[in-house]
Amino acid sequence: MTRRQRRLVWPTATSSIRCMFDTTLLAPSAKSSIQLRVEGGAVLRPLQEQDVSDGYVIGLNDPRVSQTLVGPRKQRQTLESVRAYVGLNWRDDRSVLFGVYIDSALRGTVRLYHIDDAGNAIMGIALFDANYWGRGWGSRCIRRVADYAIRELGLRRIVAGSYERNIAGIRSFAKAGFRRTPERDYADEYDRWITCAFTGSA
Repeated sequence: MTRRQRRLVWPTATSSIRCMFDTTLLAPSAKSSIQLRVEGGAVLRPLQEQDVSDGYVIGLNDPRVSQTLVGPRKQRQTLESVRAYVGLNWRDDRSVLFGVYIDSALRGTVRLYHIDDAGNAIMGIALFDANYWGRGWGSRCIRRVADYAIRELGLRRIVAGSYERNIAGIRSFAKAGFRRTPERDYADEYDRWITCAFTGSA
Protein backbone atom coordinates (compact mmCIF):
# COMPACT_ATOMS: atom_id res chain seq x y z
CA MET A 1 0.00 0.00 0.00
CA THR A 2 1.36 3.40 -0.97
CA ARG A 3 1.60 6.39 1.35
CA ARG A 4 -1.39 7.96 -0.41
CA GLN A 5 -3.46 4.81 0.14
CA ARG A 6 -2.45 4.65 3.81
CA ARG A 7 -3.68 8.23 4.19
CA LEU A 8 -7.05 7.28 2.76
CA VAL A 9 -7.62 4.23 4.97
CA TRP A 10 -7.48 5.65 8.46
CA PRO A 11 -8.30 3.90 11.76
CA THR A 12 -11.77 4.38 13.21
CA ALA A 13 -13.83 2.78 15.92
CA THR A 14 -15.10 0.17 13.43
CA SER A 15 -11.68 -0.62 11.99
CA SER A 16 -10.70 -2.39 15.22
CA ILE A 17 -13.42 -4.98 14.56
CA ARG A 18 -12.07 -7.88 12.52
CA CYS A 19 -14.79 -9.00 10.15
CA MET A 20 -12.48 -11.19 8.04
CA PHE A 21 -13.49 -10.35 4.49
CA ASP A 22 -14.58 -13.42 2.53
CA THR A 23 -12.08 -13.39 -0.33
CA THR A 24 -14.00 -16.09 -2.22
CA LEU A 25 -16.51 -13.36 -3.13
CA LEU A 26 -13.90 -11.76 -5.40
CA ALA A 27 -11.96 -14.80 -6.55
CA PRO A 28 -11.64 -14.93 -10.37
CA SER A 29 -14.19 -17.76 -10.49
CA ALA A 30 -16.70 -15.52 -8.71
CA LYS A 31 -15.87 -12.35 -10.64
CA SER A 32 -16.81 -14.00 -13.92
CA SER A 33 -20.46 -14.05 -12.84
CA ILE A 34 -20.69 -10.53 -11.38
CA GLN A 35 -22.73 -8.02 -13.34
CA LEU A 36 -24.22 -4.81 -11.98
CA ARG A 37 -26.88 -2.81 -13.80
CA VAL A 38 -26.98 0.96 -13.49
CA GLU A 39 -29.94 3.26 -13.92
CA GLY A 40 -29.94 4.54 -17.49
CA GLY A 41 -28.72 1.32 -19.06
CA ALA A 42 -25.04 0.99 -18.13
CA VAL A 43 -23.65 -2.42 -17.17
CA LEU A 44 -20.68 -2.92 -14.85
CA ARG A 45 -18.68 -6.13 -14.94
CA PRO A 46 -15.15 -7.10 -13.83
CA LEU A 47 -12.63 -6.57 -16.60
CA GLN A 48 -10.32 -9.26 -17.95
CA GLU A 49 -7.21 -8.78 -20.04
CA GLN A 50 -9.03 -9.62 -23.27
CA ASP A 51 -11.39 -6.70 -22.64
CA VAL A 52 -8.62 -4.12 -23.06
CA SER A 53 -9.14 -2.22 -26.29
CA ASP A 54 -7.31 0.48 -28.20
CA GLY A 55 -10.03 2.89 -27.10
CA TYR A 56 -9.31 2.12 -23.44
CA VAL A 57 -5.60 2.89 -23.89
CA ILE A 58 -6.24 6.01 -25.97
CA GLY A 59 -8.68 7.25 -23.35
CA LEU A 60 -6.19 6.84 -20.51
CA ASN A 61 -3.58 8.76 -22.50
CA ASP A 62 -5.96 11.67 -23.17
CA PRO A 63 -4.44 14.57 -21.16
CA ARG A 64 -7.91 15.53 -19.93
CA VAL A 65 -8.13 12.08 -18.32
CA SER A 66 -4.53 11.36 -17.36
CA GLN A 67 -4.19 14.59 -15.36
CA THR A 68 -6.73 13.19 -12.88
CA LEU A 69 -5.04 9.77 -12.49
CA VAL A 70 -1.78 8.79 -10.80
CA GLY A 71 -0.39 6.08 -13.09
CA PRO A 72 -1.36 7.47 -16.52
CA ARG A 73 -0.21 10.95 -15.48
CA LYS A 74 3.28 9.66 -14.74
CA GLN A 75 3.68 7.15 -17.56
CA ARG A 76 2.14 6.82 -21.01
CA GLN A 77 -0.01 3.71 -21.22
CA THR A 78 0.24 0.89 -23.78
CA LEU A 79 -1.87 -2.17 -24.54
CA GLU A 80 0.66 -4.24 -22.62
CA SER A 81 0.72 -2.02 -19.53
CA VAL A 82 -3.07 -1.76 -19.34
CA ARG A 83 -3.53 -5.50 -19.84
CA ALA A 84 -1.03 -6.15 -17.05
CA TYR A 85 -2.92 -3.75 -14.75
CA VAL A 86 -6.27 -5.36 -15.58
CA GLY A 87 -4.81 -8.83 -15.05
CA LEU A 88 -3.46 -7.93 -11.61
CA ASN A 89 -6.88 -6.69 -10.54
CA TRP A 90 -8.60 -9.78 -11.96
CA ARG A 91 -6.37 -12.10 -9.95
CA ASP A 92 -6.51 -10.04 -6.75
CA ASP A 93 -9.24 -11.35 -4.45
CA ARG A 94 -9.29 -8.09 -2.50
CA SER A 95 -10.02 -5.83 -5.44
CA VAL A 96 -12.32 -5.63 -8.43
CA LEU A 97 -11.94 -3.45 -11.52
CA PHE A 98 -15.35 -2.92 -13.08
CA GLY A 99 -15.64 -1.98 -16.72
CA VAL A 100 -18.32 0.63 -17.36
CA TYR A 101 -20.24 -0.45 -20.46
CA ILE A 102 -22.57 2.15 -21.95
CA ASP A 103 -24.18 1.68 -25.36
CA SER A 104 -22.48 -1.74 -25.53
CA ALA A 105 -18.92 -0.36 -25.36
CA LEU A 106 -16.31 0.17 -22.64
CA ARG A 107 -16.39 3.83 -21.57
CA GLY A 108 -14.57 3.75 -18.23
CA THR A 109 -13.79 1.85 -15.05
CA VAL A 110 -14.68 1.84 -11.36
CA ARG A 111 -12.13 0.22 -9.09
CA LEU A 112 -12.76 -1.11 -5.57
CA TYR A 113 -9.48 -2.12 -3.98
CA HIS A 114 -7.38 -2.65 -0.85
CA ILE A 115 -10.30 -4.36 0.86
CA ASP A 116 -9.21 -5.17 4.42
CA ASP A 117 -10.55 -7.37 7.20
CA ALA A 118 -11.99 -4.35 9.02
CA GLY A 119 -14.41 -3.79 6.14
CA ASN A 120 -12.65 -0.81 4.55
CA ALA A 121 -11.88 -0.30 0.86
CA ILE A 122 -10.73 2.42 -1.53
CA MET A 123 -12.65 3.41 -4.67
CA GLY A 124 -11.53 5.16 -7.83
CA ILE A 125 -13.23 5.97 -11.12
CA ALA A 126 -12.00 6.79 -14.61
CA LEU A 127 -14.61 7.67 -17.21
CA PHE A 128 -12.20 7.92 -20.12
CA ASP A 129 -14.67 8.44 -22.97
CA ALA A 130 -15.27 12.20 -22.96
CA ASN A 131 -18.43 11.77 -25.04
CA TYR A 132 -20.11 10.46 -21.89
CA TRP A 133 -19.04 13.23 -19.52
CA GLY A 134 -21.60 15.53 -17.95
CA ARG A 135 -24.45 13.02 -18.11
CA GLY A 136 -24.39 11.73 -14.54
CA TRP A 137 -22.78 8.40 -15.39
CA GLY A 138 -19.94 8.88 -12.92
CA SER A 139 -22.13 9.41 -9.86
CA ARG A 140 -24.54 6.61 -10.78
CA CYS A 141 -21.75 4.10 -11.34
CA ILE A 142 -19.98 5.15 -8.13
CA ARG A 143 -23.18 4.72 -6.12
CA ARG A 144 -23.95 1.33 -7.69
CA VAL A 145 -20.54 -0.06 -6.79
CA ALA A 146 -20.64 1.48 -3.30
CA ASP A 147 -24.04 -0.09 -2.61
CA TYR A 148 -22.76 -3.43 -3.91
CA ALA A 149 -19.73 -3.21 -1.63
CA ILE A 150 -21.78 -2.48 1.48
CA ARG A 151 -24.75 -4.76 0.86
CA GLU A 152 -23.24 -7.72 -0.97
CA LEU A 153 -19.58 -7.75 0.04
CA GLY A 154 -20.36 -6.76 3.64
CA LEU A 155 -17.97 -3.81 3.75
CA ARG A 156 -18.41 -1.00 6.27
CA ARG A 157 -16.75 2.01 4.66
CA ILE A 158 -15.56 3.04 1.21
CA VAL A 159 -13.09 5.92 0.96
CA ALA A 160 -11.98 7.91 -2.07
CA GLY A 161 -9.74 10.78 -3.02
CA SER A 162 -9.68 13.09 -6.03
CA TYR A 163 -7.19 15.70 -7.14
CA GLU A 164 -8.49 19.17 -6.28
CA ARG A 165 -8.40 20.10 -9.98
CA ASN A 166 -10.75 17.20 -10.74
CA ILE A 167 -13.93 19.15 -10.03
CA ALA A 168 -16.14 16.68 -11.91
CA GLY A 169 -14.78 13.75 -9.89
CA ILE A 170 -15.31 15.51 -6.57
CA ARG A 171 -18.89 16.37 -7.55
CA SER A 172 -19.58 12.82 -8.71
CA PHE A 173 -18.59 11.31 -5.37
CA ALA A 174 -20.65 13.92 -3.50
CA LYS A 175 -23.69 13.27 -5.69
CA ALA A 176 -23.28 9.53 -5.08
CA GLY A 177 -23.61 10.05 -1.33
CA PHE A 178 -19.97 10.22 -0.27
CA ARG A 179 -19.36 12.69 2.56
CA ARG A 180 -16.36 14.97 2.68
CA THR A 181 -13.59 14.17 5.16
CA PRO A 182 -11.56 17.41 5.08
CA GLU A 183 -9.49 16.35 8.06
CA ARG A 184 -7.95 13.68 5.80
CA ASP A 185 -7.13 15.97 2.85
CA TYR A 186 -3.45 16.25 2.01
CA ALA A 187 -1.12 17.47 -0.71
CA ASP A 188 1.44 15.60 -2.79
CA GLU A 189 3.99 16.94 -5.27
CA TYR A 190 1.30 17.43 -7.93
CA ASP A 191 -1.92 18.61 -6.31
CA ARG A 192 -4.09 18.49 -3.22
CA TRP A 193 -6.16 15.37 -2.56
CA ILE A 194 -9.80 15.96 -1.62
CA THR A 195 -11.11 13.00 0.36
CA CYS A 196 -14.52 11.55 1.14
CA ALA A 197 -16.16 8.42 2.55
CA PHE A 198 -19.30 6.33 2.16
CA THR A 199 -20.86 4.09 4.81
CA GLY A 200 -24.20 3.31 3.23
CA SER A 201 -26.09 5.76 5.40
CA ALA A 202 -26.18 8.59 2.85
